[in-house]
Amino acid sequence: MRLHRVGIAGLVLLLAPVAGAQTKISGLHKCAKPELMGTAEVGDKAGHTMTLLKHSCPWTTPMEMEGAKSTD
Repeated sequence: MRLHRVGIAGLVLLLAPVAGAQTKISGLHKCAKPELMGTAEVGDKAGHTMTLLKHSCPWTTPMEMEGAKSTD
């Protein structure tokens, strides 16, 4: 659940400049359950690890920005 929140926060930060330009964007995608790719020690502190996940999020409704629709 925490990783899901981090992903949403990242998406918000990624789209923030677009929101500032007041360009209308719409679309809908559905993400499957993440697939665990691996875990590794970070090395700065004992027990501090980094986990890599793979998501598959196809667009169920294409993203549209000013009339142009996404294809991927």
